[in-house]
Amino acid sequence: MRVFDLHGVFRWWSGPEHASPNADRVFPAGAERSNPERGTTMEHALTPEEKKLLVRVQWEGLKFVAYQGSFGMFRETWIKKLYDLPGFQIGPGMNIVDIGAHQGFFAIYAAQKGATVHAYEPQEFLYKVLQYNFASNKENGQLPGVVRAHNRAVWNACEEIPIYIPSKWPRRCANASTSSDLVETDELFFKTGEYTESSVPAVSLDSIFEEGRIETCEFLKMDCEGSEFEILRVASDDTWRKIERLAMETHEGYQEQTMLDLLRDHDFEILIQEPREGRLPYGFVKAVKKQILAAQNN
Repeated sequence: MRVFDLHGVFRWWSGPEHASPNADRVFPAGAERSNPERGTTMEHALTPEEKKLLVRVQWEGLKFVAYQGSFGMFRETWIKKLYDLPGFQIGPGMNIVDIGAHQGFFAIYAAQKGATVHAYEPQEFLYKVLQYNFASNKENGQLPGVVRAHNRAVWNACEEIPIYIPSKWPRRCANASTSSDLVETDELFFKTGEYTESSVPAVSLDSIFEEGRIETCEFLKMDCEGSEFEILRVASDDTWRKIERLAMETHEGYQEQTMLDLLRDHDFEILIQEPREGRLPYGFVKAVKKQILAAQNN
């Protein structure tokens, strides 16, 4: 089996979407084996056509499969450390909620540190890649933590909801959204008529905490393409009380100041706020509960 070093594969991984010339080497025979006792059951196997879109990459002892063009997302987590917070390190025993888990880059980043990650990804192809990445690294003994993956969207209610996928990247689905407000205002990815619509099951943030029996969420990560405000807007006070830190992309479809006010209303201190500006229609926010920040600084 040929395993690519991250830097050696950079140009190809970041290139246009087409079939991998090494698909037979990316997925050796038996690579999708399951081990229920170790929590690595594969609910959905990747199809031969899906495998052709993927490259296998090795990084810091871990092995990933990922579609071409996703190097930027990998780099955000593993190189730029986008989701790291000052004075805080993810560690064993922590509960992490990952909304918009994509191919599992952040989920595995947190599980490598021993955390339990409740990961939610609505798109089936990406969900299968996420599962594969967790299963293969868990099987190889590289992950002391656990990724509990769910093929669900997160929204303001538990119901079937529409999901909008830009037609430009139907396989990658990196910018798919469940927010109709974002679809109406985002001119970069959702130009009129340049997306498809389907439906996905969704859960609320309250239900995630209830079903996962999460009493404390040390870190909430959100990259859900415009759904973040609706998700947080309807969260109960009890759920807000359990969240200690968060980091998220902000998108068009709502006013950024409205989001900041919502966080402050629930006793969060805004550590970093990068506003939406320029060509890309998203910003970034990192926030910590005031009492957590005070204890951290003492």
